[in-house]
Parts: sequence; structure tokens; C-alpha cells
Amino acid sequence: MKILPIQVLAFALAFNAHVVHADAPSFIAAASIQQLKDVYLRCAETSSNEVLDRGTAAHCSLVADALRDRGFEGSFERMLLWWHVARQAGAERAREDASPAATPALLR
Repeated sequence: MKILPIQVLAFALAFNAHVVHADAPSFIAAASIQQLKDVYLRCAETSSNEVLDRGTAAHCSLVADALRDRGFEGSFERMLLWWHVARQAGAERAREDASPAATPALLR
């Protein structure tokens, strides 16, 4: 079981790899709603496959709270609906990317 630190999640989304736990509130406050959505989806994906360390879990929780409040006017239900739609769209993209038709002929 691999545990990803908060820096790996941030780096994966093209944010500063030097974000530390103490900087999480300023990172979240400065993030756009789209950035919060991207981090939230990455957190959800990662946590479905492995156990997050405490710092990363706390960061993901803060991101979820900020996204709910700023992106969905405090409605957890609206955020949950968005997440289901986004997760389904991501799964469909992954299936399309994995299909032989999506692979250029030269690479087959």
C-alpha cells in the first residue's frame, strides 16, 4: 500500500510541489473553483485506491469544504451530484482512451 504525501497531489495538478501542510489554507484560499474541483477529484480517485496519510486526508477534507462552500453554495447534495457526473465522465474518457480506436494506427 502506497501513501501519497500532499506534495504529490499538488504536483500532479501542476501546483507548486513545495506546498507544505502549514500552507494548505493559503493554497486553498488562492485556488480557483476549477483547481479545487481538480484536487477534489484527484483526492477521491487516490483515496479509492489507497490509504491517504493524515496530512493528505486533512488537505483533501479542507479542499472538499472549500469546494462545497465556494463552488456549490454550501450544498453537499449539489457537490455530490457534480462528483457523480464528473466521475462517470472520467470513467468514460478512460474507456475511450483505452480502446484500440483511440490509438493512432502507427502505434498499434
